[in-house]
Amino acid sequence: MKIISINITGINAGIKEGLKDFIHEERPDVICLQDIRTGNDILMPNYEGYFSKQVGGRYNGTATYSLKKAINFDDEIKIDEIDNEGRFQFFEFEKFNLINIHAPYGEDMRKKIAFFQSLFEFISKKEKENMIICGDFKIAHKNIDISDKYDGLGFSQQERKILDKLEEIGFIDCFRELNPNSKEYTWDSRKNSFRFEYIFINTALRDKLKKASIIENESFRDKRAVFIELNDL
Repeated sequence: MKIISINITGINAGIKEGLKDFIHEERPDVICLQDIRTGNDILMPNYEGYFSKQVGGRYNGTATYSLKKAINFDDEIKIDEIDNEGRFQFFEFEKFNLINIHAPYGEDMRKKIAFFQSLFEFISKKEKENMIICGDFKIAHKNIDISDKYDGLGFSQQERKILDKLEEIGFIDCFRELNPNSKEYTWDSRKNSFRFEYIFINTALRDKLKKASIIENESFRDKRAVFIELNDL
């Protein structure tokens, strides 16, 4: 099973740059998009499409496309200001559960911390099940995940501890698991490059992880996608 996750920075702009062609060529089983920037449902041929409820705003919104129909779908993390921005999606499939997130920016640290606290509470209720969490976390975890020395938003100790905790409760960073020394990034700012996009799996799925990589495409513009392949799902 192939999964791709990418902050698309506007799904309509991505489509103009060739997003549908990319999906057709890669043929992922699931593709998770963040920052879709539209309240409209955008369909993809041959895929079931799921869209978060977004109330106004220029940014945010998540969408997930799957070759198989989900058994259950939820897009509420039970915080109104976050749910109104469409930052969370949960799916129950036959053999695994999937979460797609678009974390808040660090300028409002209260909001970002509240988002992840609610995410951890949600995960704790599903801890015995196969779980995949993907999306734009807006956090570079370790020094290797940032191109140059930096200690600002997206790399603060407070934010990095969030990913420490995710690993402590049994989740595995797929890209780093298979590429322990690779210096690759998913977003380039003017002065630095960061690995903000992740796919995590819980330990129950560790032996099924076959591939993990970061991929580029013109439709992503200044972002890069994370790709994983899992056996027997």
